[in-house]
Amino acid sequence: MTAVGCVLAFSAGFASPSSADEALASLETMASEGRFDDLLNAIQADPNRHEAEDAASLVASLERYRENEQVREQRRTDAYEDAFETVSKEIEAGDLEEALVAAIEAHSIADAPLLVLRDPAVMDLVKKTEIAAKQAELDEDWVEASVLFGRLHLLYEEDARYRDDVKRVSSHLRVLALYAPEELRALQEARAKRVGREDELNRARPDDETWETRLSGINDEMLRESLRTVAQFHIDHEGYNKLLVGAIEPLLTLLDTPSLAGTFESLGDEAKRNAFRGDLLRMKAELIDADRELTEFRALSRLDEILAQNQRTVKLPEAVMVYEMTEGALGTLDDFSSMYWPEDIDFLSRSTQGSFTGIGVQIAKRNEQLTVVSPLNGTPAQRAGLKADDVIATVNGKDTSSWSLNKAVREITGPRGTEVELGIRRIGEPELLPYTIKRDRIEIQSVKGWAHTEDGGWDYWIDQPSGIGYIRLTQFIPQSVNKIDQAVADLQRTGHLNSLILDLRHNPGGLLTSAIDIVNRFLDDGPILYTVDGDQEVQSYWDAKRRDTYPDFEVVILINRGSASASEIVSGALQDRDRAFVIGDRSYGKGSVQDVHWFPPRTREPKYGLKVTTQYYQLPKGRIIHRKPDSETWGIDPDLTVDVTNQTVAWNLELRQEIDVIRDADADSIEVKMTKPWVELGGFTPVDIDADNADETVEVPRPQPHDLLDLGLDPQLEAALLVLKTRQIVEDTAVAQATE
Repeated sequence: MTAVGCVLAFSAGFASPSSADEALASLETMASEGRFDDLLNAIQADPNRHEAEDAASLVASLERYRENEQVREQRRTDAYEDAFETVSKEIEAGDLEEALVAAIEAHSIADAPLLVLRDPAVMDLVKKTEIAAKQAELDEDWVEASVLFGRLHLLYEEDARYRDDVKRVSSHLRVLALYAPEELRALQEARAKRVGREDELNRARPDDETWETRLSGINDEMLRESLRTVAQFHIDHEGYNKLLVGAIEPLLTLLDTPSLAGTFESLGDEAKRNAFRGDLLRMKAELIDADRELTEFRALSRLDEILAQNQRTVKLPEAVMVYEMTEGALGTLDDFSSMYWPEDIDFLSRSTQGSFTGIGVQIAKRNEQLTVVSPLNGTPAQRAGLKADDVIATVNGKDTSSWSLNKAVREITGPRGTEVELGIRRIGEPELLPYTIKRDRIEIQSVKGWAHTEDGGWDYWIDQPSGIGYIRLTQFIPQSVNKIDQAVADLQRTGHLNSLILDLRHNPGGLLTSAIDIVNRFLDDGPILYTVDGDQEVQSYWDAKRRDTYPDFEVVILINRGSASASEIVSGALQDRDRAFVIGDRSYGKGSVQDVHWFPPRTREPKYGLKVTTQYYQLPKGRIIHRKPDSETWGIDPDLTVDVTNQTVAWNLELRQEIDVIRDADADSIEVKMTKPWVELGGFTPVDIDADNADETVEVPRPQPHDLLDLGLDPQLEAALLVLKTRQIVEDTAVAQATE
């Protein structure tokens, strides 16, 4: 009996065609909802199942998924219990930070995360930590306060209750790092000795760039021009009042950081400091309570008042005032609007001449921290093991707390073959993780398949008997659409393509034109994407064209939180147009358009620039992708959510990277640490990271792509295969029924 016969038999017991149709629909619904146990039970209930040879693939895959789920659940349970045991142990030892790290780990893997937050031990831990963090702030120990508030924020990131605390304390760290690095170093040394982490301190020295160098060439016209530009062009600009309040905040931070008196002697004069603070607080209150928005003239007059009052009191250098006020004003906007200061312009000029290469990582500022959005596939960053959501705490030993994104790019990039040292702060890891990565030219192979062919190319079949292809798109570059065309053509040439899995996980985006072209391959008419302004008015749009459109095969798209920008456009547009079924977890939420304004305008040698968010991307059904600070919805929500623990994601990436390495034909084994799940390939049992033989290595057969599925390290891909196999059998059955 064929696979069609198996499902026909399942539906034949129903008296009417409508009942049979409902039976088929129920199978597809079970798969689409991720109810794979129910689906397996339903098929196993068919007495003719064992005669259905062609259904064996689906049944075997369902049974494998069930077994893998049991293993994954046991791993999750064990990790959860270990984390909670650590919470209790560290609370008893009085180590609040270590206890919080364990609580964050427990929260991230719990089936019911809210229950973790309501646990009496965790609630007591949070209370004690909050008291300690506030005391550290009162004591002006900004490093300790930052660590403690930072841990609390990670635990309560969903409701952002500690976000303002993190931002406030981070602002003090930033000004210390820029203007008084030795004072910051003293705080770091005191904390390192207190917690016994002197080795970590040795990897985090203050930035050796002086504030005078960083702020060279800055003048007050840059402040005025940036505010005018933002007021005219920014998509969410709410008026000058909010911008001026933002401009005042960093000045108050300067005044309330006594350690800066060593750099700016006048800040040691309490009377002058208090006079300036009083004026700033009065103006801030007036701006907040004002019934109407300031005009441009009045807003710029207020700026002049602030600058004049500074000269009458603490006499901070003009460059410091302009830099702080501009950064503060822009800080009230989105994360992607920023200044290109004179020093940044010099770097941009050199980098466009091709004199710099990098490590292949996309970064963003999140909660005032340099955060990895995603390492680019096949680059030094990914090979080294950097992960999404890693915080880059140091670069070449320099603390990054005061750095802008532009500064981070300048420091991380460099000549090919040179090395950069990163200090990484990772969720679940109490200590800074050191990475030394060799820079290289980032030549991205954006389209990959399931397995390497003998000649080093790609085989795009993940399940050829079922007609299922697989394409990994790692970034959107000019060549991407042509490479996908070639992959699809290869699938059509070598078999019957019933369905395709398009894997966009860990894809940080790229060219909009590439994303539009790829969506256009799956649609022959209708809307693809709009851009809208702050009033939701359409500014531009893209429609599909009946040109080079692929046949109407089934499509499943895989996404995760590392899928951003162009990845969200492709997955969201095809989801809205009912052309693709999306599986994974919610994407990153980067869906905005930035324009760069150079000053002086229309010159080949600008002195400075301003990048301003002017529009948002809108999907065909009206969804806005972009994540704002207080957003409850953002990005692309999958049709089927398949949660994966951070540890499983890490194992998946590591094994996939190992599989993708092209080795000599006679290299049939590799060395693997005993903690890795794929030691099972050699008949070994993985051990815990705390085991005595955790660092021991063993030789195992060279891993193959199917090991990712057999070992249960990619449940999202497993789910995609199950959905597509079920749909194919149901579709074939419906066709067979119609011809009877």
